[in-house]
Amino acid sequence: MNGSEKVRWFSRSLRIWSILLVGLVCSTEIRAQDRPGHVYIDSREGIGLLPLMWRGVTLQTGDLPEHVSLRTVCLGPDPVAHAWQMRRRGGSYDWGPLDLALLQLKAERVDIVLVLPVSRYNDPHWTELVTETVRHVGTRASLYEFRAEPDAEWDHYLERYEAGVWAVRQLGSQARVGGPGLDWEREGVEAFVRRCEERKLPLHTVTWHASVEAVDDIRRSIDSMNRLISSYAPDRRPGAMITGWNATRCGFGVAMSALMGAMMTDVEAICLADTSDSAGWTSMKGLNALSGVRLPVVIQAPDGGVSSVAHLDHDMVQAVFWHAREGGETPVTVTFGGLPWGDRIRIEQLRLTDEDDHLRPVFAETRPFQDPTSVDFLLTGEGVTAIRLVVE
Repeated sequence: MNGSEKVRWFSRSLRIWSILLVGLVCSTEIRAQDRPGHVYIDSREGIGLLPLMWRGVTLQTGDLPEHVSLRTVCLGPDPVAHAWQMRRRGGSYDWGPLDLALLQLKAERVDIVLVLPVSRYNDPHWTELVTETVRHVGTRASLYEFRAEPDAEWDHYLERYEAGVWAVRQLGSQARVGGPGLDWEREGVEAFVRRCEERKLPLHTVTWHASVEAVDDIRRSIDSMNRLISSYAPDRRPGAMITGWNATRCGFGVAMSALMGAMMTDVEAICLADTSDSAGWTSMKGLNALSGVRLPVVIQAPDGGVSSVAHLDHDMVQAVFWHAREGGETPVTVTFGGLPWGDRIRIEQLRLTDEDDHLRPVFAETRPFQDPTSVDFLLTGEGVTAIRLVVE
């Protein structure tokens, strides 16, 4: 190959590599922003009421967090453990922190699940502690959960539970009891339910915990528990309640989808384990804007990353959108049809990230009334977007 041929070969190779490089950059840009999604929301006919059982958290005090309307609070073991500690030391029960928490929560009219911690050690005061606590609290708690420690010996927990619930029954109390408050996949949970069924032990509600990594994790735990308690006779069948779920291993998009997927299930409550769980708490704040009549939502998103739920409240329609993937970006056109009649439509776009306290307005405009009405926005995996339409 002479010198001129080498120059032509090098020039041709350079052009080929340039084309490949441009193609690679373009394909990366296409992947970075997914193909457009289209959403249609029909405001003419509701498909039922949005349930409230997901509005639950676990707290150690009666100080309710802001920006989420709660229905259930699982009052963690700290207040009870404090009162018991004083008694175990030979003194009197110190009910102060527990009474203060109960007073604050009852003022907010939330259902209270009171955790009674079952120690892994033998406790000679166990029956007395349970009896005096239930006698003192009475009907201020809607359920007493006998919670096992994660590393507890299972036979020991079963013995403590049996002694505790019979102590409550002999007290003459009509208090509702439940347990074990452990991860639903632990083998001991099934053993606990079977033991209660075989020995006819009081068990009003089975409680458990669930960790969210995939969108169907909460739903799978509920289905599993419902199958487990289905062997009970109908008149004795216990209820089901999640007293601790977390999303520490996923983003809030997955957490919101998991929570939405559990909304139409048959459970008494679904309580977030800890409000410091950023993904879980953000998902609850994102869904907090919704209540009342749920509207049908049809989603056409080639990338499958768009999720939404919508509601109607008199002359206001509001839809909440989130992305299944943290790094996803999808241009969305949402069309609202069957709107209540009016002269004008005020359109607001709101935004929530894990750094915000609640949905905040970022854009607003007023248009002449038109039905249907369409709104365009970019849905990203870094935040929740809400579109609110008010007919004036």
